[in-house]
Amino acid sequence: MTSAGIKRPAFKTLLVLHFLGLALVVGVRFANFAIERATSAGSLQALAAGRDLMGSLALSLTAPGFWLTILSGVGMIVIRYGKNVPGWIWVKVGLT
Repeated sequence: MTSAGIKRPAFKTLLVLHFLGLALVVGVRFANFAIERATSAGSLQALAAGRDLMGSLALSLTAPGFWLTILSGVGMIVIRYGKNVPGWIWVKVGLT
């Protein structure tokens, strides 16, 4: 298989991983809103439990989803542009 034949499936795989990471980050944000809404009117124990749950979600899902999004995005850049990467792309990566 040639390198051109490998690039397309690799790019599509990285794109799926990119969207999976994005879905993790955004999905946990919606879960945090739901947890906050459910626990804010309750007792201090419920509020503390909700905060602990949100912290656990951040460590177990948000951080890996963020890194998956970043690394798969950089991988797609390398596959698509190779060594001649336009400057605006590195600005976009830096702002992320």
